Amino acid sequence: MGQLRPNRRLLRAFILLFGLGSTAMNAQSFKPTEIDALHRLDDATDWLVRYGAYVVEMRGKDFLKSKLHQLGPVLLWVTPLLDEADTIAEFRIKAAGYNFDISAIYRDVLGGDEYLYWVTHVSSQDWATPYLSCRFHVTRTLDDGKGEIVQRSEAFLPSIRTASGDQFELPLNDLKIRYALQAWEYPACFAGTDLPTTVIDFDETGKLVAYPSEG
Repeated sequence: MGQLRPNRRLLRAFILLFGLGSTAMNAQSFKPTEIDALHRLDDATDWLVRYGAYVVEMRGKDFLKSKLHQLGPVLLWVTPLLDEADTIAEFRIKAAGYNFDISAIYRDVLGGDEYLYWVTHVSSQDWATPYLSCRFHVTRTLDDGKGEIVQRSEAFLPSIRTASGDQFELPLNDLKIRYALQAWEYPACFAGTDLPTTVIDFDETGKLVAYPSEG
């Protein structure tokens, strides 16, 4: 459960700086404290998709909160959810005015291995430099219950090919998956697709429905 190696951290810091310049919601400069916070939140997200569910099951949410403070520090500010109702896993963390909402939204077993698809929605508080972005991870569950990151991207990954040659693909005809992606709220994350043109929401009966986005 170690932290990222120093050379990788420097590379990720450079990528983050470049990304902030190209995807920030306005032309304001990000403060050094904000860049540092976003970097810490990115590292914590990578850690959570690998170890979060394992740690909660083995040690509990309070230990996870303490661990994230030690590693980040970042704040786990909402009780994690694991296999409750339609939720596979959900973690919400924040630092310096930025929120990372991390959710495992789909899983499948291919070639004898379990794969999870994660989407992270990044947003900012009113008093922070505006920033709207996403992170996408695919993880493989290891025999000990921990996770291995198979692929990571800030652009939408509709599918990947696994080491066994199988295709791990999101069922985009499933409105629950489309609702979890929130593409109409984060259109830049889904560039090149028509996903942002449709809103998925609940109607008055509690049923998920699709309708065109006004944007």
